[in-house]
Amino acid sequence: LIDLDEFAASLVGVYDILGDRHFGVAMERIQQAFAEKPLKRQGRAKRRAGYTAERMVIGEYKAPVHAKPAEDSEKLMATLTNPVDSKLAMLFGDMSTQAIKEIIDALEVREIKEGTDLIASGEFGDFFYIVKSGQFDLFAQRDGNMVKVWEAGPGYCFGEQALLYNAPRAATV
Repeated sequence: LIDLDEFAASLVGVYDILGDRHFGVAMERIQQAFAEKPLKRQGRAKRRAGYTAERMVIGEYKAPVHAKPAEDSEKLMATLTNPVDSKLAMLFGDMSTQAIKEIIDALEVREIKEGTDLIASGEFGDFFYIVKSGQFDLFAQRDGNMVKVWEAGPGYCFGEQALLYNAPRAATV
């Protein structure tokens, strides 16, 4: 069974990352799948908070191209086509190899020094991160305190939530 709330929340705002062409194809596939086999709502004792974002009309979009070593492009291709992170699988799992290549070209490789704060909880985000190497600690507010909630290592991503839902960052990294 697929959790309808979780599935719907993961789709809202995907347009911002995929762009008009890829989003349209993805939505057609999703609508076809819904027509063939509707999702069933799972019961749960407590409903979770959800997010939503308005659809953006971008018009004619030309993705940036950031030069990177071939080994970085190959590593990203392997990460996006055989992800260990379920979020990456959801975002990129049904894309063509050509679409993934275009996305990889648009990604920028950055070296981050230890101790650098990449994301601050509550701020609006404009970057999505895929970890190539090292470890990033994610902290969130819990009962008024900042607590470590997750560690993102190689092959995992973070920062997508603020982009997908046009919402403030939910964690500090």
